[in-house]
Amino acid sequence: MKRYGLSALLLILIIVSIGTYYVQAADNDLPQYRLMKLQGDEQAAEGLMLEGFYRAGLYTERMKVGIEGSKYDSDKSFLDQFYMHTSYSKHFNSIISSHRQFLPGRYDPNSFYENDDLIVYASTPYDYSNTKGSYNFRINLSIWDKKAEETRSLDVPVTGKEARNLFWIHVDDVQMVNGQFKIFTTNLLQPGASHSEDLRTIHLYSIDEKSGKLTGSDELLSAPSENNRENGKRLEMSVVPAIDPLAPSSHVVYRFQEFTKTENDQDSYSWIAKSENRKVYDLAAGQLKPLPLHETEVFKEEGNLSLYMDETELVRTFVDQLGLHIFVYRLVDNTASETLLTLKELGTQSVNNVLLSKNKLYISMDIGGQPGIAILDRSGGNILYKGAISVEGSPAERERLLKRLSPGNPIITE
Repeated sequence: MKRYGLSALLLILIIVSIGTYYVQAADNDLPQYRLMKLQGDEQAAEGLMLEGFYRAGLYTERMKVGIEGSKYDSDKSFLDQFYMHTSYSKHFNSIISSHRQFLPGRYDPNSFYENDDLIVYASTPYDYSNTKGSYNFRINLSIWDKKAEETRSLDVPVTGKEARNLFWIHVDDVQMVNGQFKIFTTNLLQPGASHSEDLRTIHLYSIDEKSGKLTGSDELLSAPSENNRENGKRLEMSVVPAIDPLAPSSHVVYRFQEFTKTENDQDSYSWIAKSENRKVYDLAAGQLKPLPLHETEVFKEEGNLSLYMDETELVRTFVDQLGLHIFVYRLVDNTASETLLTLKELGTQSVNNVLLSKNKLYISMDIGGQPGIAILDRSGGNILYKGAISVEGSPAERERLLKRLSPGNPIITE
């Protein structure tokens, strides 16, 4: 009886907690924040919102703020609360929202590919074999035919000498060349006959669109798993994300960073980036080549905000005491350029987050003590729009409500 009594007590506490949570939400009468124009054309900010949190006492709720006001998660239906906009583009979000049956719960942008005829999503399901103690991975391609308006699927077993030691596969990028799907992955291998420690490998799988057969399985490179680096150093490798994850690309760039373990006070430690290099896979040539830092590019241990691929350009942004640096490296002719936007030019003392789109640069920053954003033209660096978050009320009331707001990343909605 004690067991059932305890269960009943826990149930009552949960119900009371949920009730208190929603009573607090009702009592708070959630304020309506809005992004108010300070400079430029408000049309440039259409579809843009700052994502963040509203906090009042114990009550916390995710929300967004744009030029049309605030949107709280509590305003959504139960199912819509599981659907989130991304930071990429209106087109990307429209595909996610209009193909929910085709892509249920799948939002990893690296796994998408689109051309004039198809939208493709790659995943790596598996079956575990108790007798063999191994994971039997497959590459699954969900393909939406735009003209026929129908879905088909390719399901290809992962084979080869490393297949029996596979523990995990992550899709890094999906491209298509001459009727062949090219799926780039990072694989984690358990110790086996050819290696005595966990390995991470970068792998390229080729699948023929018509036959659905695996036509190529190539290990591009390997490195010890970062979990086994106990010598005070750690290597991280990752694919450089694309500004437009749906757009076909002729190059795939991998980033390698070496971190050194630094002891802090009170028996704690941190990892500090000490070096960086890159490799690029040229899809036309079918080769993985070194991509050294350009002679004009300076490595930064701290403040490196982002690294993106924009078709044939590698775009890097970082912030230091001078301002926001935008470094562009063109893979086609190996030329580079750098643009500096000073904090004075931006009209801020601090930059929080940076989001790049094909033609624009979105900078989340502090404006006169209020959270705000600036939108710039990437080609010329001109400010298209600048706005700060505001809320109605007396000066004291506005100050109180703005302190409850914790804005974060800029996102692009439908």
